[in-house]
Amino acid sequence: MRNTEVVLGIDIGGTNCAFGLVEGTGKILFKDSVPTQSEQPAAKLISRILYSINSWISGNKDKQIIIRGVGVGAPNGNYYNGYIENPPNLK
Repeated sequence: MRNTEVVLGIDIGGTNCAFGLVEGTGKILFKDSVPTQSEQPAAKLISRILYSINSWISGNKDKQIIIRGVGVGAPNGNYYNGYIENPPNLK
């Protein structure tokens, strides 16, 4: 089994949330999207994202995936404090 270091990119949109695992070379190993369901709590969105990623990892047992960082694109993301503040498309 080889170690594969990746970053997780997440783009939270009003309708869908796209995400993927990317190697340092820029190679996309996995990408998917789930409905944002903005009327639901954020924890449910995170659970759906993790379920999709964990399902992919389970099917790729030849790799040991190591997530080294996470980047999130979201409306009203505050670079200075790391919070999403009063997003117009999320609860």
